[in-house]
Parts: sequence; C-alpha cells; structure tokens
Amino acid sequence: AVLDTGIDENHKHFTQNGNLQGPVEDRDFTQPDDKPGEPLKDPNGHGTHVAGILAGQRRAEENEKLLIVEIHRDEKNDIVPKIIDDIVTISGVAPKCWLVSLRFLNEDGKGKVRNIIRALDYIQEVNGNGRRLHIHGVNLSLGHSFEPEWFACGQSPLCVEVERLVRSGSNHARLILPRLAPHLELVLDRHDLFLVDRLPDPFHQLVADDVE
Repeated sequence: AVLDTGIDENHKHFTQNGNLQGPVEDRDFTQPDDKPGEPLKDPNGHGTHVAGILAGQRRAEENEKLLIVEIHRDEKNDIVPKIIDDIVTISGVAPKCWLVSLRFLNEDGKGKVRNIIRALDYIQEVNGNGRRLHIHGVNLSLGHSFEPEWFACGQSPLCVEVERLVRSGSNHARLILPRLAPHLELVLDRHDLFLVDRLPDPFHQLVADDVE
C-alpha cells in the first residue's frame, strides 16, 4: 500500500503487469467517507514516483527505445545530465506485486493527521487486524511535526497507530519527523523501536489537525 498523493493509473509503468488491478480497493482519504475521491489520480506526482520504485516496470516494445536520464553533480557542484539510451527494461523492486493507492496528501504534498489515521485503520480492516494479510507492506514517505510537550517519544496518535499496525502483522514501518528531529528516522518492527540517522525530507509533510 502506498500512502501518498495517489498513483496515476495511466502511467505506462503499471500497465504491463496490471499492478493496479489487485483485489483490494483503492481509497482517497482526502475526501469524506461518503465521496469516492480519486485515489488513482496523482496531481502531485510523488505517489506515482514512489509506486514506480516499488513495483513499476516498462519493457521496450519492438522498434522502441527507452531513455533514462542520469543526473549527477560535477566537481563544480553543477548538475550534469547523462542520457542512457540502450535500456531494454526499466524495473522497480518488485514489478509483479499489486499496488494499493491510499491517497491522503493533496496536490501540494500536504495532508491531515486524521486522514492518515483513517488510511491506517482501513489497512487494519482489510487485514482483519492481522488475521488475514491482504496488504503485506505499507510505504509512508512523509514527515510529521507536533509539539513534543504533548506526547512522550513514540506516543503521538500517529506513532501509536503505526505501531499498532506493525504489531498486527507487518514486519516494520518507518516514520520520519523532519521538524522535530530532521536527522533521525523512527523505525518500528514487531519487537523493537529505535532511531537511525537519515537525511531530511523537506518535500512532504503532515499538518496538525485543528482542535475541535
């Protein structure tokens, strides 16, 4: 499951293996429960990018040439592109797996905490709270800031919900807190909770819900 800005169902990297035609329903949590939304649209592009790394694949057809642009910085710190045009197949990590789009970030890459908790609760529902695993992995490429005096470490509502999901059957999950600790990543697995160094991700963030 990709919890992000949506996945573009028309992207060619997901058509050859039918990655978006699995048995689990995609959901758009940027909309109320009584509105279907558009989980297979991606006005931002980040969710599609993440899904491509996970499971995208594109094989060149007859007389077709695939191009890859490799970008690096030279000794002057200038960005230098390099075109590679002898590619037969472009593939993500697991190109034969099904993808589930659970959209909760908007076109600006921002969303409400309440909506990601709704998405995580949906995964629990689909998986029968760990009794039947239809969704075997969850990707959260986001950051979440909160006032540290409100909660102890790992005890914010989002942290608690992620840990509950992990302990119900997933192997591990990662939660990044760029504003609170930009160089750290919170890693949860079925037995442990620990911090690792990481680079900050400034692109996508959650905003705290209004007090109601």
